[in-house]
Amino acid sequence: MIILKEIKCTYEVYEKYCKAFQEMKDKAGSYTPTENEIYQRIYPELEKYILFLLWIEMTGYDTEENKKNRQIICTILKEELKLVEQFEFDGYLLLNGGYCTIGSQIIYDNKIPQEDLKEIIKIVKENNYPCLFIESNQMYITHVNQRVIDAQASISTMIPPISNQINIDNIYQVDPYVDEKGIKEIIKNTKNIKVTKWHDYAYDIVPKTGGKAAAIQAVSKHFGYQKEELMAFGDGHNDIEMLDVVGYPIVMENGSDEVKQHACYICDDVEKEGILKGLKHFNLID
Repeated sequence: MIILKEIKCTYEVYEKYCKAFQEMKDKAGSYTPTENEIYQRIYPELEKYILFLLWIEMTGYDTEENKKNRQIICTILKEELKLVEQFEFDGYLLLNGGYCTIGSQIIYDNKIPQEDLKEIIKIVKENNYPCLFIESNQMYITHVNQRVIDAQASISTMIPPISNQINIDNIYQVDPYVDEKGIKEIIKNTKNIKVTKWHDYAYDIVPKTGGKAAAIQAVSKHFGYQKEELMAFGDGHNDIEMLDVVGYPIVMENGSDEVKQHACYICDDVEKEGILKGLKHFNLID
């Protein structure tokens, strides 16, 4: 994964990007850009690469041609931004713990029940709430307003493409961008979900039996680890349950006071190499 700092733009520019993004997504089933087209999208403004790179990732079309295209993009970015190679991980805990892989093996898979999704979607549509739906290989948002832009900017994450074609068979996480009254309305008739807050106007909805803690326990069981052998870094309210199931719960300095109460150690701010410093503190790296 390549991580860039937040790219700031006006709402008008964002809408222009969204329209272009949607046009690309609509072509995804039958269209693969040429190498020359990729370069045209990247230059002269480097950030334009995001449209194409996200198009590849979000639409789930992982063809051999697109694998080559991603390599081209990554090579350009590394040259322009002087990025270094990232080491390989043994596994990944994804979608707030709803989907976990070790190598090519899926070891944990926990979707939101369809009955609850139907209730959530009903309220979202009735009230025209902006809402992000996350599948195993793509994500999409119903529409965008200033709350969405502010929330995504707070975690330096680009906004996914807009779509109202919701696949209720494959949803792992739902993120409504609403206030407290809105989230209560959205979940009032659900039975098997739980909610955590990650922004003033943004929430995660996941299965009641899921979450980051359940995912860590699944990985721990797979490898035969004990709690005392596990370490986790977090900074948000949705990290608390994860911190409580590991032997070494580390919280970033930028985390809230509530989250810090669950820590055995407070490391530096996430923007100041806090994780690196935390690993060095416990002598896990030189």
